Amino acid sequence: MVQKEAELEQLKAYLAACNIALPDDYIEATERPDFILRTGNRHIGVEVTEYHVSGRRQIEEAWDKLRHRAFEREDYPLNRSVKLYFREMRVPPTRDLDGFINEVIEFTGLNPEIERAAPDAQRHPILARYTDRISVAPTKAHRIMWFWNYDAAWVGLLESELISILAQKAKSAVAPASEYWLIIAGGNRLSTLLALLDADQLRIMPDLEGALAGSPYERVVLLQQPLIDWRRGEGWSNR
Repeated sequence: MVQKEAELEQLKAYLAACNIALPDDYIEATERPDFILRTGNRHIGVEVTEYHVSGRRQIEEAWDKLRHRAFEREDYPLNRSVKLYFREMRVPPTRDLDGFINEVIEFTGLNPEIERAAPDAQRHPILARYTDRISVAPTKAHRIMWFWNYDAAWVGLLESELISILAQKAKSAVAPASEYWLIIAGGNRLSTLLALLDADQLRIMPDLEGALAGSPYERVVLLQQPLIDWRRGEGWSNR
């Protein structure tokens, strides 16, 4: 029910952006696709989905678990900003979490202010296994500040993911309709950010146009700021 309500709000957000006014009783909640819009003599099937990159969400959740575990430690020093440069998009497994945090505490105690320093593999073996650089700086914030090098990296829509969504959601065009729309909603987590600035970023994707042409959709919407949609016969545009 909560998911359906969220999908309805996303659908209404798109309709409002397009200046399409429909009474609530003209929007029917269904399955495959999620909604049927009744407008004039037309029935429009609309599928709504959230964008996310496969695997990225799990990595973010593992990072959040590590960071919050450190926050819960009474012995972790406050007023200290730490940036961890991980070797790859992988954080320590559960068995290494406490050891990793212990070594971060010791490292930052020895180096209260240092920029991109490499951990010593003999003194801090767990830290060195997962990170290759660490920066530490004092901060006036009365809380723990932990960052990692993937906070602002690896963000945004991937052509392969978008094509995959088109293929998966094509199976939802089941209920009879005059035409079908697909709304892909961006979120606030790194794994769900679309991060598109302009429709031109989509026009240059070499395989996307063929996937769109072969899909059952007359419109494909990227629900973000700015809102961007594709319309059959028109292509991509900022709305």
